[in-house]
Amino acid sequence: MGFSWSGTLGPTELRAVYARCADVRLSGLLELRDGQKHAEVVFIGGEAVETRGGDTKEVKLWQRGTFFVTQRVPNLGGELTEGLRLEGELLEANPKELIRHCQDARLSAELELKRPTGQRAVVRFAHGKVESTELDGRAELSALGRIGSWLDGHYAIALRPLFGEQAPPPPPRAVGGTDPAQMFDLTRPVQLPYYDDPRARSRAPRDEPLDDEPSLDSGMTMQLGAIQQEGPSDDGTAMIAPLPAPPRPRTGDRTSLTRLPKGMRGRPSRRMMIIAIAAVVGLLAAVLAIVVPGLFETPAEPTEEHRPAPSRGAAGARPVKEGVPESPLPTVVSEERTEEARQCVARGRKAMVEGKLKSAAAEFAAARSIAPQGTFLDRLERMAQGKTGDAELMIHGKGSLTVDGHRFPSPRRLRLAAGPHSIGVGAAAEEVVFGRGERVRRKAVR
Repeated sequence: MGFSWSGTLGPTELRAVYARCADVRLSGLLELRDGQKHAEVVFIGGEAVETRGGDTKEVKLWQRGTFFVTQRVPNLGGELTEGLRLEGELLEANPKELIRHCQDARLSAELELKRPTGQRAVVRFAHGKVESTELDGRAELSALGRIGSWLDGHYAIALRPLFGEQAPPPPPRAVGGTDPAQMFDLTRPVQLPYYDDPRARSRAPRDEPLDDEPSLDSGMTMQLGAIQQEGPSDDGTAMIAPLPAPPRPRTGDRTSLTRLPKGMRGRPSRRMMIIAIAAVVGLLAAVLAIVVPGLFETPAEPTEEHRPAPSRGAAGARPVKEGVPESPLPTVVSEERTEEARQCVARGRKAMVEGKLKSAAAEFAAARSIAPQGTFLDRLERMAQGKTGDAELMIHGKGSLTVDGHRFPSPRRLRLAAGPHSIGVGAAAEEVVFGRGERVRRKAVR
């Protein structure tokens, strides 16, 4: 119970159905029927990744018919299965890959791991976040680190209901785009408790004013910043109403300026200290340039007339050819070595997109030994070390898409390292640079 939701369009708008599927991070199928018309929308982690039976824009305009939402668990390839449970062996997927799969698909599910020795672990997820962990029936905070080395046994991912009373609460919505003036009303008077009797005031909560503060007598008015507090009203509460903005201090009026606390008087800011240090360093450099001329000058290159002649006859000295400068390191790599470095980079990028970061780092190190200099290789190494952040690629449509040499079936959500990635095969491949936190949607190719 609680794994499906149905209703009639009309009383319930279709966009409200989409919104609820997004709120609960649905992974499943939304079926729509209006007479002879029929459409299906595939959701992964609360996002509509594919629409079957019609155009996406046309389906969203439906105002009549019925809808039926069912939960389905996605497999490790990102495709929906027909059931609510996914099982397999740990030899096929280790615990770290299973945990990452539940996080990427934003599943509300229970991941159960069993070993032949009888050990059992349960990791409970709510909308892709780890909610609790158990090891052998006891709550264990360090279970995630201990089960990471399990390589033998059986796993099962069982979905939790999203539409019943036992469903986990939906995560809070982002407030982005909301006008703050619509969230809070700052124009109405606010009622605060008013105590005319000192004995009643002594029984006030701890957050009320203490006895050593001035009491609020009837008719008394006091200014607190930009508000004005007046005497008690008929219902025993003090009224607070907004005051006009205070006048700006006039130039030269020292009595109108607010004095700083005693501990902050005369303390320079960090920016002023940096400016002062830079000024002192610049002054010292100018003085040294005047006192010691030629200190900061680069020595000129000697001409042919004044160039010293090479010594001939010294033991071990090599003859110097005229017009050919000596180079301590070779600057040109042969074509065969260049191709070998390219193959190492290609293998490293494929291993990185498959999640094999140690293999990727080893391939990049092999390429570095062939070509020590390379800005592009520096960036790939930073990506393999996780220093560039994460990005997300959504693959939709029918078919598959090749990313860094690995073919992924559609629909699929990939978490990639932010940076350049090769999308496509052969001459159709293109380099796409993913920014940190960026989401990119690409259509699959049949």
